[in-house]
Amino acid sequence: MYHLGKYQLVAELARGGMGIVYLAISEGPGGFSKLLIVKELKPDLVSDPSFLQMFLEEARLAARLSHSNIIQTYEIGSDDERHYIVMEYLDGVTLSRVVRKKSPSFSLDMQLRVICEMLKGLHYAHTLKDFDGVPLGIVHRDVSPQNVFISFDGQVKIGDFGIAKARDSSIETNAGVLKGKPAYMAPEQVAGRADARSDVYSAGVMLWEAVAGRRMWAGAGELEILSNVIAGTLPPLQDVAPDGPPDLVPIITRALAKDPDQRYPSADALLVDLDAYLAPRNVTTRAVSEVLEPLFNEERAKKRAVIEAHVASARAGRTERVSTLPEMPESTTTPAADGNVAPAPSRPPASRPSVAATTQQRRTAILASTLLALAGIGATIAVWLGAESTEPRGVASRAPAPSAAADDVRPGAAASAPAAETPVAVTPPTAPPVSDAVAAAAASATTASPVDSAPPAAKAATNHRARPTPPPPRTTAARPSPAPAATSAEEKSGTGYLTLDTYPWTRVSLGGRVLGDTPLVRAQLPAGTHTLVLENSGEKIRQTTVVTIKPGETVSRRLAF
Repeated sequence: MYHLGKYQLVAELARGGMGIVYLAISEGPGGFSKLLIVKELKPDLVSDPSFLQMFLEEARLAARLSHSNIIQTYEIGSDDERHYIVMEYLDGVTLSRVVRKKSPSFSLDMQLRVICEMLKGLHYAHTLKDFDGVPLGIVHRDVSPQNVFISFDGQVKIGDFGIAKARDSSIETNAGVLKGKPAYMAPEQVAGRADARSDVYSAGVMLWEAVAGRRMWAGAGELEILSNVIAGTLPPLQDVAPDGPPDLVPIITRALAKDPDQRYPSADALLVDLDAYLAPRNVTTRAVSEVLEPLFNEERAKKRAVIEAHVASARAGRTERVSTLPEMPESTTTPAADGNVAPAPSRPPASRPSVAATTQQRRTAILASTLLALAGIGATIAVWLGAESTEPRGVASRAPAPSAAADDVRPGAAASAPAAETPVAVTPPTAPPVSDAVAAAAASATTASPVDSAPPAAKAATNHRARPTPPPPRTTAARPSPAPAATSAEEKSGTGYLTLDTYPWTRVSLGGRVLGDTPLVRAQLPAGTHTLVLENSGEKIRQTTVVTIKPGETVSRRLAF
């Protein structure tokens, strides 16, 4: 049995830009055993002080949160050079998985009850004070159905505080940097400002979708989503769902107000109105759990079999390899920009090396920054879409954020392996006339696959894939060691480096020449702007991404399709 500290690792659940998430067992005297979630900082990032600081910052913030509606963090530990966070394990599923089942037994009232429980956890985090009584000012910044977990015994918890920000954080967010999923983002968050009312807006989007029975931005591209969010032009709920409960319309309208001052002032204020609406309906979380059990019985049985086999091996003193849990079938794939990590690879973890720098999808950054410049909101912005980055330059085409991973087995935290929280601000050029600017931004990326032409909000309806196929024997040449500081010789030679990882894996070509299969680590390229072709025939993926290489610098990128 593989160990991390005192914890026996059972199965890998998910991977993110910074972390690996495991299902683990803690055993003690008298036959004591307990299932837990262990999130480890990727070993090849330990030597980078900035990644280690971000990982410990997440742990520090999560450890302060102790509430029945928030995933609990138990311990922060180190084992030699390995750093990890230990969290509670919950047997259940994410709200997004339940919604995608489209079961008539999971009613609107039940979904509203789940959102109410989520709001209780949010309000606690928003109002939490430090030991000296000073408010911490915590903002989640990534409230969405993928981060709400429902257990089979009736608990509802919000997790993934990986990009949450506290007022006393030791890590500064660059001016104009955006964090979160655009489909659930408040207008002020697009401009780089977020407070508790931004999380209320995100909850409002969830309410809108619950009543409408579909994604708010279904069929819309990134440019359209961002421009409408900035303008406050949302699809009218009464047009989309004319038969929806009229009493909910003013509640949702207020939660989605463009001006934060016109919104509910707190998650608790929104909760009061929702509770009043649900009061005569008497819907409990226990009733919700009773609906979930028959929907996921088969998947739970598969998961239990893997866990029991590992426990038996551990007690018999046999060494058992860290596995991946069986594929849990879904009605559709996870909607674009719905998660922060890629699912655990189907091949052994060691066969896919970690990449020492994670990346963001720059295409949306350019779209957002162009729109913000035109709207007069700001001149500098970079967008984080589920895979945060340290990417200096480049444009990615149609690359929604990774799917929420292992939704059926993780505790909301289990699919929240943190991505690197170091996106670099993008300074847009002086905005041309509106029509030209929008056209230029929209033309900055190209797609070559019918599947990938679907916008992020429509991915759930158009993309149904099984676990990604493993790559063929790797064609990548021997990789150099992690990036040293740029030398004057490199700068004078006019060469730079590209580090690239994708989910699923892709074969990377430049001008017809194969550079290798992802992850690529510090592939040397001449300075200049290059159009890379990313292909995976098994997954029917053919994408292009544009990168700009500067002499002596490394461009790092992580994309998901």
